[in-house]
Amino acid sequence: MNSENTNQEELNQSNLVEHAKSYIETQKQNNEDATQQGWFELLIKDDLVGGWNEIIDSFKDAWEVANKMIDSMFGMNRDEK
Repeated sequence: MNSENTNQEELNQSNLVEHAKSYIETQKQNNEDATQQGWFELLIKDDLVGGWNEIIDSFKDAWEVANKMIDSMFGMNRDEK
């Protein structure tokens, strides 16, 4: 279990490093200053958007499961509706 946590932490750190490098390169290409605050803001924005998309996907999945359960309870399928 400990080695799994260590591997996950290393992966997370590697992802953060790549994200920071990408941010710095983008800022340089746009002739803008790369700042720690700017990177944090982008990181938070990416996390929020990613998290929001995961929530939406979860609701879509739950909706489909609920519809299938209701259909099976009443002996219907989508073709019969």
